[in-house]
Amino acid sequence: MKHIVKQSSGKDSETLAIWAEENLGVAGVDWIPAFWDTKWEHPITYAHLNYLDETLFHGTLVRRASKTYPGGFVEMCVDRKGFPSVKRRFCTQELKVIVQHEFIQELDDEITLYQGIRADESDARALMRERQWVDDAGGYWIERPLLRWTAEQCFAKMAQRGVKPNPLYLLGQSRVGCWPCIMTGLRELKAMLRVEPTLKFRLIELETYVNERVSNRDTRKWKATFWAAGTIPDRFCSLQAMVECRGCDGTGKVTRQVDAPLLVQIAEPSIVDCKRCLGMGEYMAFVPTADDVFKYIESRDEGQLPIEKPKACMSVYNLCE
Repeated sequence: MKHIVKQSSGKDSETLAIWAEENLGVAGVDWIPAFWDTKWEHPITYAHLNYLDETLFHGTLVRRASKTYPGGFVEMCVDRKGFPSVKRRFCTQELKVIVQHEFIQELDDEITLYQGIRADESDARALMRERQWVDDAGGYWIERPLLRWTAEQCFAKMAQRGVKPNPLYLLGQSRVGCWPCIMTGLRELKAMLRVEPTLKFRLIELETYVNERVSNRDTRKWKATFWAAGTIPDRFCSLQAMVECRGCDGTGKVTRQVDAPLLVQIAEPSIVDCKRCLGMGEYMAFVPTADDVFKYIESRDEGQLPIEKPKACMSVYNLCE
């Protein structure tokens, strides 16, 4: 049996490494610390991974990136002619899930993969089991030993062990991972911008880079943007484009429950055209560029920005911090 302990440099995966040290044995001998590199992390995160490799992993951290997209996130966006979104989160699949499964298939043994996720992070994670079988990559077990832990317990465990948390937390970040993630909220983005003003130019340049290099740049009728329609109010957006309807997930159809008196047999729900997109599955919407989003958050106090429920990975793999 080989034990893989997934790492992201976040508080949960770092605590998981300490748990593995206490319960599985020596890193590199009894368990394998592994990091799936999107090539889109903050430089501080890469530096912290080096620190963890020295202090906890004895120089045995396995680092893997996509074979399809060795350039990582940016190369993937050029090839896919646009950016991931909450509905189309192909970044996780391409840069983490496939990479993880390729590595597992290289190991000629039974596998248990350990994830540092906690139930209090999201409703979806609260429904996860502590132990689960996955059929992919020849089949392996997933274990989540920190599922009932709190964030406070994680930081306390790191302090007890004498290791430092990722410095991004001390700079106001609520999570670490892709810098930034396409699911970063406006309040957190504003906080990130205070810490690292270059983030603004990083994303503006990214949009320009991708749009200049996509294969259909001469015929396409829309521009690839990092953020989706609805991120900021329409009047602050400089683009209009056809977008997939969120009301019907692009199908053009929705289910309508027919009202009926209590004493009458309830009618079967009917399938009708979505009113938002008129059954087309898409509609013309205002879309913000990265420049639009930064101008919007820079012109507002944090209290004027929406409080958003934290978004977390919905898949069984839970590969993002």
